[in-house]
Amino acid sequence: MKPALRTIKFIVISCLLSALFLSCGYETLGQVPEQKYEPVCDCKIEKQTPTDQFWFVQITDIEQTRLSGSEIAPFAIPARGDYETFLRQLRYIYDSVSPQFVVATGDLVYGGILRQVPEQWDDYRNAVYSACFNDKNFHDLPGNHDVMYVKDFSNFRQNSISGKIHYDWTHENSFGRFAFIAFNTARPGKVDGYFSSEERSWLTERLNQYEDYDFRLIFAHHNRPGPHMGDLFGNDGVLARHKVQGFFGGHIHKDDEGIYDDALVFQTDTTYAEDNDSVDGRFRIVSFDGRSFASASKWILHHGPQVLISHPQDRAFATSANPNGHVVSGLTPIRALAFSSDDVYLSVYIDDDGPYSMRKIDEYRHEVEIDFSNYPHDLHEIHVLAEGYEGDSDNPQDSIEIEVSS
Repeated sequence: MKPALRTIKFIVISCLLSALFLSCGYETLGQVPEQKYEPVCDCKIEKQTPTDQFWFVQITDIEQTRLSGSEIAPFAIPARGDYETFLRQLRYIYDSVSPQFVVATGDLVYGGILRQVPEQWDDYRNAVYSACFNDKNFHDLPGNHDVMYVKDFSNFRQNSISGKIHYDWTHENSFGRFAFIAFNTARPGKVDGYFSSEERSWLTERLNQYEDYDFRLIFAHHNRPGPHMGDLFGNDGVLARHKVQGFFGGHIHKDDEGIYDDALVFQTDTTYAEDNDSVDGRFRIVSFDGRSFASASKWILHHGPQVLISHPQDRAFATSANPNGHVVSGLTPIRALAFSSDDVYLSVYIDDDGPYSMRKIDEYRHEVEIDFSNYPHDLHEIHVLAEGYEGDSDNPQDSIEIEVSS
């Protein structure tokens, strides 16, 4: 048989086998292996966080991979997220960023070719636990890769950290009550997102349950309008009817943000990274400083400072939940978060005016007061720059647009 015909025959047989596994409901054994890991960092017994601010981290499309050459050839995407790099990413997030919690919005593992690979789940789970996270501060949900070549979600339930496909949790501090709602949009053997009557009923019930909360944020793997996303979006969709403030997802492997139906909708780029650091992974930091919302996607393993302006709010994030968070007048505090292993200091520029030195409030927070009565009533840029650190970094700055009012 000619080589070309052999290749075609191999692909056809592979596709037939794939279809057979799906139609027969092929699934891995689904038993959680005995854990053989030991935590590799000093786990903090009690997290000290300010009562007037908190932040969390979103990661997505981790695609933890352990495939042999025969399983990735000839038509599979090359291996992606490796265990050691993912563990280093999580340790950096835990040690340096110290979020209230982490949300992993699907595609936790690559999923395999023709079959799920149990070792991928072992690596994923062991990395999370070894970096000092657990089911109280690490929340995951399924993506399409997590339910390849299975008939249902039992494999995900048995191998993920949360063990659930729909669930919620809450947070309360001095300036409000927060409800966080994670729901499933994946389907076994499918790539697209789905929002059917089951998801609609469950999500609507939860949104009604938390109707009197100050902030309601939702998470799913797919979070853009699509042919199977039902009435999630639209003028009379779930987002609009229930005044959801924020919606976080992944799937498309790029950063994107926008306002849909008065909700801030964020897509975050993939977390997976090459093990030689030539390609780094991304993560999203989300902060609530009083009623001021801030969010930015950053490179994870560039260990220079990560800077995020937390107050005032960027004009790009103005919705009915906080329509005037970007409007300032008179003496106004500028606050920023800086996550760094070095002892950095931050400087503020208003347009080309500055620098104004920020004082350090605590390990992460910096502040300076600016008298905006000296600035014309117009739009202005606030730029915060970290200085005093060693090494290179793509993350030592952040910028927002504000409006000076009388």
